[in-house]
Amino acid sequence: MLLSIGAFAAIVVCVTVAARSIVGDPARGRRRCPRCWHELGPEAARPDDVAASRRCGECGHVAADEASTRRTRRSLGRAALAIAGIAAIALSMRARFMMQGPWSAVPTSMLLMVTPYLNEAGSGSITDELRVRLLRGGFKPGHLASAVELVTSVGEHTPGSAPWEAKYGRLATVLLGSMPRDDPMRARFLGIAPRVEVAFLSSAADAPRVVALDLASWWPDAIDARVTIRHGDDARWSARFNPIGRSGPLMLEVPAGFDRSLPILVDIKVRPLGSIDDDAWIAYPSASTLVPELRGREPDEVDASPVDSDEHRAAVARVFAADRGLIVWSSGSPRAGLQFNQGGAIGEEFNDTLFGLRIDVCEDGVPRRTSRIWWSGGLGGSRARWLLPIEDASALDRLFSQDPEEDGRWTLRITGDPTLADYARPSVAERPIRSRFTYWSGSFEVPLAVQRVGQATPPRRWLLEL
Repeated sequence: MLLSIGAFAAIVVCVTVAARSIVGDPARGRRRCPRCWHELGPEAARPDDVAASRRCGECGHVAADEASTRRTRRSLGRAALAIAGIAAIALSMRARFMMQGPWSAVPTSMLLMVTPYLNEAGSGSITDELRVRLLRGGFKPGHLASAVELVTSVGEHTPGSAPWEAKYGRLATVLLGSMPRDDPMRARFLGIAPRVEVAFLSSAADAPRVVALDLASWWPDAIDARVTIRHGDDARWSARFNPIGRSGPLMLEVPAGFDRSLPILVDIKVRPLGSIDDDAWIAYPSASTLVPELRGREPDEVDASPVDSDEHRAAVARVFAADRGLIVWSSGSPRAGLQFNQGGAIGEEFNDTLFGLRIDVCEDGVPRRTSRIWWSGGLGGSRARWLLPIEDASALDRLFSQDPEEDGRWTLRITGDPTLADYARPSVAERPIRSRFTYWSGSFEVPLAVQRVGQATPPRRWLLEL
């Protein structure tokens, strides 16, 4: 803002200098030396005194004629410099506008006033300029309160809706992150209803299906959020949601024959973390959404063929290298986390190969924790997805507390699973040509590397309550 005011003031000064230099200083009846502008006095009374009357007593220059002694004094060089200054300032401001947008020159208070009346969003928009200023520390306390009122009030868009998210979502996220945890204005964001996002991730018609569910929310941290998911009368799940937790969507495995004509109903309620008062719950209207169609295979497309070559086995071993293993935390849920890097299965030789793996953490051969992970391999493969793990909490507590010398009783068993592999099949829309897929069908068992961490489990985005 100060830069814009300074640029405007500099342009005004340069225009004034250029105008005065061009208009100049008229003689107004005075006789002056055309070289140094020293006054020459009265015109000669006699013809033989003309030359002397045109001679400058200051610099000695003799004017060529009488008209040159009555010229207007101008400074074209100074005018040229002033005009060059105007051009330089204008070019610099244009470059700034191109880089930062025209809104960068408008005061913050005015931006906050006109934002509701402008239907623009995205990079370079008025709300993006507000977001950038907030990140740079350019908000005053009064601006912050006005911005919170702007994004949390019902205006041209209902808070939490898709149009509202396009315009205000990023600004709301930065606002929350910039406010102290004890700021009472943070409670205003609990009034923004989350938006439910649902995707269908499976393909085989006769196999269990996976529905990915997530929430786009603008809640502060330190909250207790509960989500109930219903589908008809047959399927019901309960989960805890943490808006700042790790991992991605909640993966829900549903039975074969899942009826997509019936909507998924999502009930959401939230209250401050640590509150035991039932009256503190804020319940949002039930969200109803149909599961979108995602064709993973053509109706007559054949099943993926099993493969178990040395190259595939080595690739899976690289994904779960011995230096990664299992992290076990001192408390929390889930109690453990499996470390892996699917980059070990990147390579042209794995094009059209589906990896669906069941990974069992075994104690004396007995599974104590099961992970189910899938991704498509090759150069253009997909990122890994997984279902929530199944854990034996008492066994993992025993693993955390035991002498590391006894870790040899624990192993990692990795098995290819055709159903999980089918979840990794790219959708028909993502494949320019029909592909014949293979999936890794082998199995092997390796010693388990254990990393014990003496702190609670990092917060997870979703925690399914069984």
